[in-house]
Amino acid sequence: MRRDKLLAGNGGKLIRSWRHRKLVLAAGAVLLLGQRGLADEIYWQDGVNNWFNAQSWSDHSQKDQHGNYLNQVPGGSDDAYIENGGAAQISGGAAAFTLTIDGGEVDVSGGSLAVTSKETVGNSSAGLLNQSGGTNATGQLVLANTAGSSGTYMLSGTGSSLSASSEYVGDNGTATFTQSGGQNGGDITLGNYVGSNGTYTLNA
Repeated sequence: MRRDKLLAGNGGKLIRSWRHRKLVLAAGAVLLLGQRGLADEIYWQDGVNNWFNAQSWSDHSQKDQHGNYLNQVPGGSDDAYIENGGAAQISGGAAAFTLTIDGGEVDVSGGSLAVTSKETVGNSSAGLLNQSGGTNATGQLVLANTAGSSGTYMLSGTGSSLSASSEYVGDNGTATFTQSGGQNGGDITLGNYVGSNGTYTLNA
């Protein structure tokens, strides 16, 4: 059992890949970003449930004829928010333009999560993204966005992978990234701004 722990620092532009129990360097991943279409702000309003259950979401950009927010699953041009203490579970093909997990959780056990612009895990409070399978591709991953916030990412599973052009583990707050499996590709910065704290732990 080997345990590598990388503590807070600035500009730690490395890619960590869990493969054959080795920590390796690789080239940065590149995402091709398309133009954004019409965007809605869609909020999770459930406890623990499947991401693809429309009733779990409330679209605050659209109302029906009775003045009630529509229930619909976010698409690739929408901003998705999980801020109510609930947990969205993903095992298929989920998409959003931005994803904010703040006082909530996302569990990726299979399938894919594709977020074009940015995933924020912990914006003003605490957020958790637990990936045990599937793929997660995003333009930017930010853990603990503001001072006083906390963000946690847990990456495990032999076939799971995370791909981001840039990853900030502790942007302004306190963040922890624990990798016990899978692959992580991206430029990683630990503790981006003064007062922040980022910890990356590789268990192999």
